[in-house]
Amino acid sequence: MVEDMNIVSEGGVEFFVPVVDGDVDSSMEVFYNPVMESNRDISVAFIDAVSGVGDRYLDCHGGTGVRGLRMADMVDGLDVTINDWSRDAASLIERNASHNSLDVEVCSVDANVLLSKRRFDIIDVDPFGSPVPFLDSAARSLTRGGVLCMTATDTAPLSGAHKKPGIRRYSAVPLNTPYHKELGARILVGKTALILAQYDISVRSLFTYYKDHYFRSYLETDVGAKKSNETLEKMGFLHHCFNCGCREVVYGLENPGKLPNKCSCGQSMSFCGPLYLGELMNKSCLKDVLRNLKNGFFGTKKESMKLIERCISESGFPPTFYDLHHYCKMESIRAPKTNEVLDKLGDRGFKASQTHFHPLGIKTDASSSILKEILNELV
Repeated sequence: MVEDMNIVSEGGVEFFVPVVDGDVDSSMEVFYNPVMESNRDISVAFIDAVSGVGDRYLDCHGGTGVRGLRMADMVDGLDVTINDWSRDAASLIERNASHNSLDVEVCSVDANVLLSKRRFDIIDVDPFGSPVPFLDSAARSLTRGGVLCMTATDTAPLSGAHKKPGIRRYSAVPLNTPYHKELGARILVGKTALILAQYDISVRSLFTYYKDHYFRSYLETDVGAKKSNETLEKMGFLHHCFNCGCREVVYGLENPGKLPNKCSCGQSMSFCGPLYLGELMNKSCLKDVLRNLKNGFFGTKKESMKLIERCISESGFPPTFYDLHHYCKMESIRAPKTNEVLDKLGDRGFKASQTHFHPLGIKTDASSSILKEILNELV
């Protein structure tokens, strides 16, 4: 067991962490990543908001135990299990639980083994890299109506920067478009939906977002072949034109050939998918999460609240967004202020909002041709 320790306080919990020289990496058996504090803030607020789904919570990859300990401290009635394959990590989690007088179960086994043996209402999968290796086991472990939470830090394969690993790992063709972060989020949810559908489990994204070089998703599940089929109807494909920025989607997995090979501008279109094309944000749920963040979840950073507020505003829009600077560069025009574009879209009767996926991105139900007209008007 590592003996060189610091004491850290986060979200009302005080705990011991190993002293680390340099950056956190996957070679460390026990580590604490302060960059992910916002991730944990939102996790605790979210689980409290949906705590009626059940009380058995599992943190599959506990590390120092901070996420699970914060859950046990803040979410009433939650039966918390914290697991880590490392015995050093498990010993530290037990020490931290005792230090805070918190009653949690600590396990030290391979997460897939634990998931295959026991049932949980809420499962949190937060490994280094991709959560995919744990999704089959999580599907078998989730109770009916359970919630699956997961983090993916392999953003390059999901977003198209590393195409072959993305295809291999997620059974989907990624695409490095100006809105690649949203496509990555949708590929992650889509892969999860396909895996769970094998077990007749449906998924609904309550909250899926991108921040600090990771994707995070909270999925509500249910059991039944009919419901699983309804989830698969929200899957589909996308074609994107890198010449003019036009994009088109088709819903369903049966007819990817419905997508056009040629854009209206005459150029070939590039293919992406399959991916989840349903709603990523549940506005009602996020309002409850925001309320929790504002009402006493100790140490919550303002950035967490701002993220939720932005995600609430962008819920309900069609898939993908427009990067204003990218469009202006293609048109060789000066980029107007984002608010000017939003106002113009509103004046024409379209809905529009900024997106958390990109500081200069906007979501709208207007077409790319309408957006180009407005951008040229504002020059």
